[in-house]
Parts: sequence; structure tokens; C-alpha cells
Amino acid sequence: MAVAADIHPARESALVQRAALSDLDDAALLVAVATKRNRAAYQELYVRYKRKAYSQARYLAGSNTSADEAFQEGMLRVWIYAKSFKPDGNARAWILRTVAREALKKAKAARKDDRAKSLDESIQAPVLDAPAGHNPEREELFAGLRDGLERLAPGLRRLVLLYYVAGLTQQEKP
Repeated sequence: MAVAADIHPARESALVQRAALSDLDDAALLVAVATKRNRAAYQELYVRYKRKAYSQARYLAGSNTSADEAFQEGMLRVWIYAKSFKPDGNARAWILRTVAREALKKAKAARKDDRAKSLDESIQAPVLDAPAGHNPEREELFAGLRDGLERLAPGLRRLVLLYYVAGLTQQEKP
């Protein structure tokens, strides 16, 4: 059993600092992060909000992967933008809102990707299939079209298909 004399002085200092930080409220910790770039205060906030902020990110982002990314990016933003927190404000709400914004960005990007994939599939299906019949010249033409489209970058391929197949103009956005 270790007694106080057996604990290394640096470790003892860290334990005392950690205990002192755990007594501070969230706003005081956030102010310490903002003004002194206090890593221990940031760690304390991270530990306090890990479960709640991650759960919120998971709910908003819709997947574990997106929630992980949103939580990490949100907490990084807490570190970077701590100076924008007003000391008389609600630290809990500020931290959770910061993580929530990142989760909503992830969810929006995922929906946009899903819509783009769905649109790409619906446009490509009729274009990339040669019409019924045994016309070797037409089949060769469609094979060349398929090869050419597949060599394009995905964004450019989508633009070509939207313009030439779906008939959308530059002003019309899917």
C-alpha cells in the first residue's frame, strides 16, 4: 500500500490539480482554457462531456462513425474557440451546441452524398445500358460512352449526366 510519501512529487501535483479542477464549474474551466490554454481544465471538460456530447452527436449524426468525428471535431472547436465563450454564459449549452453543430454538418453531408448517389444511379441506369436489339455499332457506341463516363471524376460525371441526360441547366440544382 502506497503512502503519501511514496507518491512521486509530479504525480502528487497532478492529482492535487485534478482534484482542484473537479471542484470548478464548467464556466470556470472554460475560462481557464480560454485565458491560460489550460490543458488540464480542457481534459476535465472533455471527461465531463464525453458521454453526453457523444450521445447527442450520435443522435444528430445518425451513425457511430459520424458521431465519433463530430464529437472529436466539436471538442477540438471547444479548445480553439474557447475565447469566444462569454464567462457569464452557460458553458454546458455552449459546449453541447458546439458539438451539435459538427454533428449536424456530418448529417447534412451524409444526406447530400446519399441524394447524389441516388441521383447518379437513376440517371446512369438508362444511359449506360444499350437499347435492346442486336446492333453492333450501337453497342460499341454505348460501350465507348460508358468507358468515357467512368473515366471522368465523379463530380464532372455527375454534371455531364445532369446536363445531357436529365436536361438540367446550370441554374437548376438537384
